[in-house]
Amino acid sequence: MQRYVGPAKPPALHEGSGIMIGEFDIYGVYFPAFAVFAAIAFLLQVLIKRLLDACGFYRLVWHRAMFDLAMYVILVGVVTAAGEGILSLA
Repeated sequence: MQRYVGPAKPPALHEGSGIMIGEFDIYGVYFPAFAVFAAIAFLLQVLIKRLLDACGFYRLVWHRAMFDLAMYVILVGVVTAAGEGILSLA
């Protein structure tokens, strides 16, 4: 059994370990993966807000702005998790 004795960083985090930060190249402009995921979540939120407004769901909501913020945070988490699983970028 070997024990790791060395600097505070574990061996996987040393330079050259292949860890990369995800980014998207759109016509030569690099965007962070999280910014793209946040934009996708925003578009989904706009669509869901329109659907909820059309069916009258917001009559049951006490604080619409707080509900919309919570919905956006949940959507960002879902889109980021899905993007990480599908694209292996985040």
